[in-house]
Amino acid sequence: MNRQKPDALEEEREHMKSLVLGITGDVARLISSQGFQKDLRILELIIFGMFVVTKIYMAARRNLEKTNSQITGFHREMLDYVTNEYFIKSPSMQDRKVLGPTDAAEVLSGVEKFHKEFLSRSELRYGEYENALKLDLENPVSIFSETSGAMIASIFVEQPAIEGRNALLVPLGLKLAELYTGCLASFKA
Repeated sequence: MNRQKPDALEEEREHMKSLVLGITGDVARLISSQGFQKDLRILELIIFGMFVVTKIYMAARRNLEKTNSQITGFHREMLDYVTNEYFIKSPSMQDRKVLGPTDAAEVLSGVEKFHKEFLSRSELRYGEYENALKLDLENPVSIFSETSGAMIASIFVEQPAIEGRNALLVPLGLKLAELYTGCLASFKA
């Protein structure tokens, strides 16, 4: 089979996906290193990573029409990725040995529901993160505390106590500054 070499736009979207997964891993490791062993909502971390990459990409690019097209393609590819990784490959789906017509219809219905929920949650979170980021940018000494707080509110299955939440704000804020800088540099290169 002769596979075409990906074009520059496809490579850029793949790079964006890689950044999202890197952000997800970096933030999860940081939270763990701070002593938080509570369950995290990985899809929420991915949504946060998508928000960061989207914002940085939009800031780094000048051609708005091309940028919007790339962001749309990136979001579509991320939706396909999370559907495959967190729905299709889920243990409940893998336990099914043979899919009959009824099962196939059930799976398709489940995929559609998963898509709607993921897109709805993404839209909600992007709004929350956008508002928090705006507050952070208006107050440069905040070290991304509003954005970190918004992320903390969405990623934990069980919210940490207020002392724990507050203890995470500075390390997460510093990590976000590092991630923003790194992502921006990667898009400028």
